[in-house]
Amino acid sequence: MKSLIRSWRSVGILTLTLLGTLGTPHLSALALPAEQVRSTLAPIPVFTITDAEGKLLVTSGQNPSNASAPPESLAGVFISRQDADTFLQQLRTRNPEVGNNVRVVPVSLAEVNELANQNRSQPNSINFTFIPQQRQVEQATMIVRQANPQIQQFDGVPLFAARAGQDQGYLTIAINNQQVIPFFFEREQLEEMISRFREAQPSIASTIQVQVVPLEGVIQTLQTSDNQDLGKIVLWPSREAIQFVQSLPPAPGATPNPAASPVPSPVPQPQASPVAPR
Repeated sequence: MKSLIRSWRSVGILTLTLLGTLGTPHLSALALPAEQVRSTLAPIPVFTITDAEGKLLVTSGQNPSNASAPPESLAGVFISRQDADTFLQQLRTRNPEVGNNVRVVPVSLAEVNELANQNRSQPNSINFTFIPQQRQVEQATMIVRQANPQIQQFDGVPLFAARAGQDQGYLTIAINNQQVIPFFFEREQLEEMISRFREAQPSIASTIQVQVVPLEGVIQTLQTSDNQDLGKIVLWPSREAIQFVQSLPPAPGATPNPAASPVPSPVPQPQASPVAPR
Protein backbone atom coordinates (compact mmCIF):
# COMPACT_ATOMS: atom_id res chain seq x y z
CA MET A 1 0.00 0.00 0.00
CA LYS A 2 2.74 2.47 0.96
CA SER A 3 4.65 1.85 -2.25
CA LEU A 4 1.47 2.38 -4.26
CA ILE A 5 0.90 5.73 -2.55
CA ARG A 6 4.52 6.76 -3.15
CA SER A 7 4.45 5.73 -6.80
CA TRP A 8 1.14 7.48 -7.46
CA ARG A 9 2.05 10.72 -5.75
CA SER A 10 5.54 10.87 -7.27
CA VAL A 11 4.68 10.04 -10.87
CA GLY A 12 1.00 10.93 -11.11
CA ILE A 13 -0.29 11.20 -14.65
CA LEU A 14 -0.63 14.96 -14.54
CA THR A 15 3.04 15.43 -13.68
CA LEU A 16 4.66 13.07 -16.18
CA THR A 17 7.10 14.51 -18.69
CA LEU A 18 5.95 13.18 -22.03
CA LEU A 19 7.93 13.84 -25.19
CA GLY A 20 7.98 12.91 -28.84
CA THR A 21 5.38 11.96 -31.41
CA LEU A 22 4.28 8.58 -32.59
CA GLY A 23 6.35 7.46 -35.52
CA THR A 24 4.02 4.72 -36.73
CA PRO A 25 0.34 3.85 -36.38
CA HIS A 26 1.17 0.31 -35.23
CA LEU A 27 1.87 -0.50 -31.59
CA SER A 28 4.24 -3.29 -32.55
CA ALA A 29 6.89 -0.67 -33.39
CA LEU A 30 6.51 1.47 -30.27
CA ALA A 31 8.36 1.35 -26.94
CA LEU A 32 9.67 3.07 -23.82
CA PRO A 33 12.95 2.67 -21.91
CA ALA A 34 12.79 0.72 -18.64
CA GLU A 35 12.40 3.74 -16.36
CA GLN A 36 9.69 5.21 -18.53
CA VAL A 37 7.91 1.86 -18.57
CA ARG A 38 7.71 2.07 -14.79
CA SER A 39 6.51 5.68 -14.96
CA THR A 40 3.79 4.67 -17.39
CA LEU A 41 2.57 1.72 -15.32
CA ALA A 42 3.08 3.04 -11.77
CA PRO A 43 -0.03 5.28 -11.57
CA ILE A 44 -2.38 2.34 -12.23
CA PRO A 45 -3.62 0.46 -9.14
CA VAL A 46 -4.43 -3.24 -9.53
CA PHE A 47 -5.55 -5.74 -6.92
CA THR A 48 -4.14 -9.06 -5.76
CA ILE A 49 -5.14 -11.65 -3.16
CA THR A 50 -2.54 -12.32 -0.45
CA ASP A 51 -2.28 -13.71 3.07
CA ALA A 52 -1.31 -11.66 6.11
CA GLU A 53 2.38 -12.08 5.26
CA GLY A 54 1.92 -10.77 1.74
CA LYS A 55 2.22 -14.14 -0.01
CA LEU A 56 0.18 -14.31 -3.19
CA LEU A 57 -2.76 -16.66 -3.48
CA VAL A 58 -1.66 -19.07 -6.21
CA THR A 59 -3.80 -21.60 -8.04
CA SER A 60 -3.01 -24.29 -10.58
CA GLY A 61 -4.44 -23.89 -14.05
CA GLN A 62 -4.02 -24.44 -17.76
CA ASN A 63 -2.24 -21.88 -19.89
CA PRO A 64 -4.98 -20.79 -22.35
CA SER A 65 -2.39 -20.18 -25.07
CA ASN A 66 -0.92 -23.70 -24.78
CA ALA A 67 -3.53 -26.33 -24.01
CA SER A 68 -1.01 -29.19 -24.35
CA ALA A 69 1.34 -27.78 -21.71
CA PRO A 70 1.19 -29.06 -18.11
CA PRO A 71 -0.78 -27.00 -15.55
CA GLU A 72 0.90 -23.82 -14.33
CA SER A 73 0.94 -21.86 -11.10
CA LEU A 74 -1.24 -18.81 -11.62
CA ALA A 75 -1.69 -15.62 -9.58
CA GLY A 76 -4.68 -13.45 -10.44
CA VAL A 77 -4.30 -9.68 -10.80
CA PHE A 78 -7.65 -7.89 -10.87
CA ILE A 79 -8.10 -4.64 -12.76
CA SER A 80 -11.21 -3.89 -10.69
CA ARG A 81 -11.30 -3.72 -6.88
CA GLN A 82 -14.96 -4.73 -6.99
CA ASP A 83 -14.13 -7.86 -8.99
CA ALA A 84 -11.39 -8.75 -6.50
CA ASP A 85 -13.79 -8.29 -3.56
CA THR A 86 -16.41 -10.45 -5.28
CA PHE A 87 -13.87 -13.21 -5.90
CA LEU A 88 -12.81 -13.11 -2.25
CA GLN A 89 -16.40 -13.36 -1.04
CA GLN A 90 -16.99 -16.37 -3.28
CA LEU A 91 -13.75 -17.97 -2.11
CA ARG A 92 -14.78 -17.57 1.53
CA THR A 93 -18.04 -19.34 0.75
CA ARG A 94 -16.49 -22.18 -1.25
CA ASN A 95 -13.32 -22.63 0.79
CA PRO A 96 -13.50 -20.73 4.10
CA GLU A 97 -10.27 -22.29 5.36
CA VAL A 98 -8.39 -20.46 2.63
CA GLY A 99 -10.70 -17.50 2.05
CA ASN A 100 -10.75 -16.36 5.67
CA ASN A 101 -6.96 -16.13 5.71
CA VAL A 102 -6.45 -13.95 2.63
CA ARG A 103 -7.38 -10.41 1.69
CA VAL A 104 -7.48 -8.01 -1.25
CA VAL A 105 -4.28 -5.96 -1.50
CA PRO A 106 -3.74 -2.99 -3.89
CA VAL A 107 -0.40 -2.67 -5.67
CA SER A 108 0.77 -0.63 -8.62
CA LEU A 109 0.80 -2.13 -12.09
CA ALA A 110 4.51 -1.33 -12.25
CA GLU A 111 5.21 -3.47 -9.18
CA VAL A 112 3.26 -6.40 -10.60
CA ASN A 113 5.14 -6.12 -13.89
CA GLU A 114 8.53 -6.02 -12.17
CA LEU A 115 7.64 -9.00 -9.98
CA ALA A 116 6.49 -10.93 -13.03
CA ASN A 117 9.74 -10.14 -14.86
CA GLN A 118 11.84 -11.26 -11.89
CA ASN A 119 9.80 -14.40 -11.44
CA ARG A 120 10.19 -15.64 -15.02
CA SER A 121 13.79 -16.66 -14.39
CA GLN A 122 12.91 -18.69 -11.31
CA PRO A 123 12.24 -22.47 -11.33
CA ASN A 124 8.55 -23.32 -10.96
CA SER A 125 7.74 -19.73 -11.79
CA ILE A 126 4.34 -18.16 -11.19
CA ASN A 127 2.41 -16.72 -14.12
CA PHE A 128 0.53 -13.52 -13.42
CA THR A 129 -2.89 -13.44 -15.06
CA PHE A 130 -4.71 -10.13 -15.49
CA ILE A 131 -8.45 -10.35 -14.89
CA PRO A 132 -10.27 -7.61 -16.83
CA GLN A 133 -13.64 -6.04 -16.21
CA GLN A 134 -16.14 -8.15 -18.11
CA ARG A 135 -18.18 -5.22 -19.43
CA GLN A 136 -15.05 -3.74 -21.01
CA VAL A 137 -14.21 -7.09 -22.59
CA GLU A 138 -17.68 -7.07 -24.12
CA GLN A 139 -17.10 -3.56 -25.48
CA ALA A 140 -13.74 -4.61 -26.92
CA THR A 141 -15.24 -7.73 -28.48
CA MET A 142 -17.79 -5.65 -30.36
CA ILE A 143 -15.02 -3.47 -31.76
CA VAL A 144 -12.78 -6.29 -32.98
CA ARG A 145 -15.74 -8.19 -34.45
CA GLN A 146 -16.37 -5.28 -36.79
CA ALA A 147 -13.09 -6.17 -38.48
CA ASN A 148 -13.34 -9.94 -38.01
CA PRO A 149 -16.79 -11.40 -37.22
CA GLN A 150 -15.16 -14.77 -36.52
CA ILE A 151 -13.58 -13.53 -33.27
CA GLN A 152 -15.45 -14.98 -30.33
CA GLN A 153 -14.08 -12.74 -27.57
CA PHE A 154 -11.39 -10.14 -27.07
CA ASP A 155 -8.36 -11.71 -25.39
CA GLY A 156 -6.74 -9.79 -22.53
CA VAL A 157 -7.35 -6.52 -20.70
CA PRO A 158 -8.67 -4.01 -23.25
CA LEU A 159 -7.26 -0.52 -23.63
CA PHE A 160 -9.23 1.92 -25.77
CA ALA A 161 -7.81 4.72 -27.92
CA ALA A 162 -9.04 6.75 -30.87
CA ARG A 163 -7.63 7.81 -34.21
CA ALA A 164 -8.78 10.48 -36.66
CA GLY A 165 -7.86 12.49 -39.72
CA GLN A 166 -6.58 11.52 -43.12
CA ASP A 167 -3.50 9.85 -41.63
CA GLN A 168 -5.47 8.24 -38.78
CA GLY A 169 -3.27 9.76 -36.09
CA TYR A 170 -4.02 9.15 -32.43
CA LEU A 171 -6.23 11.66 -30.66
CA THR A 172 -4.33 13.52 -27.97
CA ILE A 173 -5.16 15.69 -24.99
CA ALA A 174 -3.11 18.46 -23.35
CA ILE A 175 -1.70 17.81 -19.86
CA ASN A 176 0.69 20.40 -18.43
CA ASN A 177 1.05 21.87 -21.93
CA GLN A 178 2.13 18.48 -23.30
CA GLN A 179 0.15 16.58 -25.92
CA VAL A 180 -0.30 12.99 -24.73
CA ILE A 181 -2.15 9.98 -26.09
CA PRO A 182 -4.54 8.49 -23.54
CA PHE A 183 -5.25 4.77 -23.56
CA PHE A 184 -8.39 4.22 -21.50
CA PHE A 185 -9.33 1.21 -19.39
CA GLU A 186 -12.99 2.13 -19.98
CA ARG A 187 -14.57 2.75 -23.37
CA GLU A 188 -17.03 5.15 -21.74
CA GLN A 189 -14.17 7.49 -20.81
CA LEU A 190 -12.87 7.41 -24.37
CA GLU A 191 -16.32 8.24 -25.72
CA GLU A 192 -16.41 11.34 -23.51
CA MET A 193 -13.14 12.48 -25.04
CA ILE A 194 -14.44 11.74 -28.54
CA SER A 195 -17.60 13.74 -27.86
CA ARG A 196 -15.55 16.77 -26.90
CA PHE A 197 -13.32 16.30 -29.93
CA ARG A 198 -16.35 16.24 -32.24
CA GLU A 199 -17.46 19.57 -30.81
CA ALA A 200 -14.00 21.08 -31.15
CA GLN A 201 -13.22 19.79 -34.65
CA PRO A 202 -16.46 18.78 -36.39
CA SER A 203 -14.84 18.86 -39.85
CA ILE A 204 -12.98 15.58 -39.22
CA ALA A 205 -15.39 14.03 -36.74
CA SER A 206 -16.50 11.47 -39.33
CA THR A 207 -12.95 10.05 -39.57
CA ILE A 208 -12.76 9.01 -35.90
CA GLN A 209 -12.13 5.32 -35.31
CA VAL A 210 -11.97 3.54 -31.96
CA GLN A 211 -9.03 1.17 -31.50
CA VAL A 212 -8.68 -1.50 -28.82
CA VAL A 213 -5.42 -3.23 -27.86
CA PRO A 214 -4.55 -5.63 -25.01
CA LEU A 215 -2.76 -4.21 -21.98
CA GLU A 216 -0.56 -7.30 -21.93
CA GLY A 217 0.62 -6.62 -25.48
CA VAL A 218 1.30 -2.96 -24.74
CA ILE A 219 3.44 -3.84 -21.71
CA GLN A 220 5.38 -6.41 -23.71
CA THR A 221 5.98 -3.92 -26.50
CA LEU A 222 7.17 -1.25 -24.07
CA GLN A 223 9.83 -3.67 -22.82
CA THR A 224 11.07 -5.07 -26.12
CA SER A 225 11.69 -2.03 -28.32
CA ASP A 226 13.50 1.30 -27.98
CA ASN A 227 11.33 3.87 -29.73
CA GLN A 228 11.21 6.96 -27.51
CA ASP A 229 7.98 8.12 -29.12
CA LEU A 230 6.02 5.91 -26.77
CA GLY A 231 6.60 8.57 -24.14
CA LYS A 232 3.39 10.17 -25.39
CA ILE A 233 1.22 7.26 -24.22
CA VAL A 234 -0.59 7.64 -20.90
CA LEU A 235 -2.63 4.83 -19.34
CA TRP A 236 -5.82 6.44 -18.09
CA PRO A 237 -7.25 4.81 -14.93
CA SER A 238 -10.87 3.73 -14.73
CA ARG A 239 -13.28 5.81 -12.68
CA GLU A 240 -13.17 3.16 -9.99
CA ALA A 241 -9.37 3.33 -9.86
CA ILE A 242 -9.42 7.15 -9.71
CA GLN A 243 -11.85 7.05 -6.80
CA PHE A 244 -9.72 4.46 -5.03
CA VAL A 245 -6.53 6.51 -5.30
CA GLN A 246 -8.32 9.68 -4.23
CA SER A 247 -9.52 7.82 -1.12
CA LEU A 248 -5.97 6.98 0.00
CA PRO A 249 -4.63 8.90 3.01
CA PRO A 250 -1.79 11.36 2.31
CA ALA A 251 1.67 9.87 2.36
CA PRO A 252 3.56 10.63 5.61
CA GLY A 253 5.39 13.95 5.28
CA ALA A 254 3.80 14.72 1.92
CA THR A 255 3.41 18.40 1.02
CA PRO A 256 0.30 19.23 -1.03
CA ASN A 257 1.08 20.63 -4.46
CA PRO A 258 -1.73 22.96 -5.56
CA ALA A 259 -0.28 23.20 -9.08
CA ALA A 260 -0.83 19.54 -9.92
CA SER A 261 -3.45 16.93 -9.17
CA PRO A 262 -2.33 13.31 -8.58
CA VAL A 263 -5.06 11.95 -10.81
CA PRO A 264 -6.50 12.96 -14.18
CA SER A 265 -9.90 14.51 -14.49
CA PRO A 266 -12.51 11.85 -15.32
CA VAL A 267 -13.51 13.97 -18.32
CA PRO A 268 -10.55 15.20 -20.41
CA GLN A 269 -10.60 18.80 -21.53
CA PRO A 270 -11.42 19.40 -25.21
CA GLN A 271 -7.88 20.15 -26.43
CA ALA A 272 -7.91 16.89 -28.34
CA SER A 273 -6.15 16.79 -31.69
CA PRO A 274 -4.93 14.01 -33.98
CA VAL A 275 -1.24 13.16 -34.01
CA ALA A 276 -0.37 12.02 -37.51
CA PRO A 277 2.21 9.24 -37.89
CA ARG A 278 5.44 10.28 -39.52
